[in-house]
Amino acid sequence: MLKNKLLTPSLIELSIASNYSSTSSLEIFNRLNKPKVDLPFLVTEFQKLRDDLISRQSCSNQAYPKAYNIADELCLLIYLTVRTYHPLTILETGVANGVSSYFILNAMNKNNQGTLYSTDIASDVGGILNEEEKKRWKLKVLNNRKIGSQFREIVDDLPSMDIFVHDSDHTFDGQMSEYKQIYHKISDSGFLISDDVDMSYAFIHFCSTHGINPMILVTSTKVVGLFQKTTKF
Repeated sequence: MLKNKLLTPSLIELSIASNYSSTSSLEIFNRLNKPKVDLPFLVTEFQKLRDDLISRQSCSNQAYPKAYNIADELCLLIYLTVRTYHPLTILETGVANGVSSYFILNAMNKNNQGTLYSTDIASDVGGILNEEEKKRWKLKVLNNRKIGSQFREIVDDLPSMDIFVHDSDHTFDGQMSEYKQIYHKISDSGFLISDDVDMSYAFIHFCSTHGINPMILVTSTKVVGLFQKTTKF
């Protein structure tokens, strides 16, 4: 275990540990246990929002470098998931410029329901979000010296969550701690989505321990792990 904490898994190891891996978010989405949706319509919605996001990014000063943004393929997967399942509560860790928050909040607005809870260690995050989008957004700024205890308090205060998105501390201990704390709070058929699962063995260990068969999305810059809590892929 100590060795695994200090090393990172290869794509081959992640693929072996998963039930399915793909470079396409649409392929991943189509394997989920979901109701029928008008997928072309939702993809068109996403593309329009993506164009708006690019316009915002080109004319605003962003506090964080572009490398902090989540990949486009993950943005699409998250957007489709929110629009399809109409979650009431989403918790995400790590905000930066707010790209993931942007797509979650716009999907919630189109659903006309839902609240996004976001945690970060800085208060200058979410710079691309407008005031309309922020109406469904609750940002929790964590004290860098009390991240663990404060995160537990936030999780404990939520009755349940429909989607959890990890994109903060990508060390083994950081990822494992979040997975363990939120798993019991994820609702039936809810989702855990974790960015950068290639940064530690935490995702592999957690899924193996809980008998979970996850899926892996490989983008040009990121490797994402996800599973639907009650679904057997």
